[in-house]
Amino acid sequence: MAEAETDIPEEQYRKIRERLITFFRVHRRPDPETHADEVVCRVVRRLREGASIAPSLSAFCLGVARNVLREGFKEKTTEELSQDPPDERGGDFAHLSRVEQMLLLNECLHSLAPEERRLLLEYHLGNRQLLAKRRQQSPNALRIQVHRLVRKILKAVQTPPDGRESQ
Repeated sequence: MAEAETDIPEEQYRKIRERLITFFRVHRRPDPETHADEVVCRVVRRLREGASIAPSLSAFCLGVARNVLREGFKEKTTEELSQDPPDERGGDFAHLSRVEQMLLLNECLHSLAPEERRLLLEYHLGNRQLLAKRRQQSPNALRIQVHRLVRKILKAVQTPPDGRESQ
């Protein structure tokens, strides 16, 4: 599908966005505009991937909005690092603050080869069908490769600095 075919006409975009904002207000989400924008981004990505929308674009957007609501989508927030030294238990990712988790994850991502980082980024932000075709892989083979990279990152996150596996 050509990129021009996935563009939503401005008037239709406004109507859908307003409905989405109302949907998230009714469900008492703190920032309905951000949630609506997230839905629109996901819908455009799905359209570019070639998803069929039936019976209408509005219905498709509402379905995506329900998924966003179910997932508990939250806007990125900033938080301060604690002044206390990290807990010496090691490997307990869940007990770290959100900022500490992000720093650890960033460190693990940078331990990957540049090509692996680029693959993860393109897979999660781009058109997966096109990526698979460009890499001359089936979509399933690409998904497995990305899954292995994610497992590698999770293993690194759960392994304390001394190298022993956490329980």
